[in-house]
Amino acid sequence: MNELQNSRRALLRTLMLGAAGATLAACGGKQSGAPAESNAGGAASPAPAAAPAPAPEPAATPAPAATATPAAAAEAAPAALPPVAPNDPQALALGYHADAATVDPAKNATFKAGQHCATCVQYKGKPGESSGPCGIFVGKSVAAAGWCKVWAAKPA
Repeated sequence: MNELQNSRRALLRTLMLGAAGATLAACGGKQSGAPAESNAGGAASPAPAAAPAPAPEPAATPAPAATATPAAAAEAAPAALPPVAPNDPQALALGYHADAATVDPAKNATFKAGQHCATCVQYKGKPGESSGPCGIFVGKSVAAAGWCKVWAAKPA
């Protein structure tokens, strides 16, 4: 190979392989069983890429006056979750009713009188609230008086 071809090949290795290619091209090492190339013509080999300078340390920011725990933050500003829609595919699959009094026991063999979302282990609303989050309907609220087939009694 002539000097021009050697220089081109070294440049291509550098571009394709970054610093590793530059090191390989500079030392004329073998790659994938290819014969070693010499740089006998005195052409300058590309220098390996320099490592980037470390990023400067960020300026210290003052600490907030009071840091709230995630639980305290959730209690301070509860996000209003959208209610589960009666025609929601998950609600239909689980037989969700916003009012347990409307559940037909003939169609829902697991339903027992007195079961409702507020007494379910999945219900995350506070006592006395009309609705709250549910572990089954993530991101949505269910009626405390509601019911679905996943109902399981809260431990006493």
